[in-house]
Amino acid sequence: GAPGLPGMPGVPGKDGRDGLKGAKGEPGEPGSPGLPGKTGPIGPLGAPGDPGMMGVAGEPGMPGSYKQKHQSAFSVMRQTSEHPLKNVPVVFNHVITNTNHDYNTTTGKFTCKLPGLYYFIFHTS
Repeated sequence: GAPGLPGMPGVPGKDGRDGLKGAKGEPGEPGSPGLPGKTGPIGPLGAPGDPGMMGVAGEPGMPGSYKQKHQSAFSVMRQTSEHPLKNVPVVFNHVITNTNHDYNTTTGKFTCKLPGLYYFIFHTS
């Protein structure tokens, strides 16, 4: 006899086994940027920079005394009613002026700390 008409579709079959891994696909679109990361450690100091420009000149200083020579001077008095001892320096115990402290009121001696010509005057009464 002649073949009949096709029958109704059958029930789906069981799932088959996984196939072989396929080739890598094309890259996708880039994602949106992420959140900023933590602040990193401070780096080492860099090399010093070039010197800056010269600053504005300052105010003039006080007048100097470059012509003034170093000097030593003293003026002293003896304020006692006692007579000085023999063979020892006479001690003048009251200072009127004593620049550089060259005259010693304890020993009665003048120390010449600056070389030069010295002029001494004394008056006794």
